[in-house]
Amino acid sequence: MRNHRWILLVVATLVVFLAISAGCSRQDSADGNGRDSAQQGSEGYMDVMTRSHRNARKMANITPLQQEIKQFQALKGRYPRSLQELEKWRGSELPEPPRDMTYSYNPETGQIQAVPKE
Repeated sequence: MRNHRWILLVVATLVVFLAISAGCSRQDSADGNGRDSAQQGSEGYMDVMTRSHRNARKMANITPLQQEIKQFQALKGRYPRSLQELEKWRGSELPEPPRDMTYSYNPETGQIQAVPKE
């Protein structure tokens, strides 16, 4: 559990750093509505931060599951046929995906993703 928190902290820190770096590289200029890029950037900044936070939460759940899938494959010589088989093997339910998301799993490649619910 400690490693998962550490990974989440590192990912969140990198995302914030990248978001801030992207905002600092913008040049100040006025658009046709008389707003300068700082005003435009604040709207974009919040969007970036929201997306970044959502992506960090997805990665915090997906990374340990991807590692467990790799462990399963190393021990059994194949990927789990379903997420239910992975749950049975690990002995507990999968962590809840982020809000309004669900897991998508490809048993042929062993790849798991958090995708928006349809």
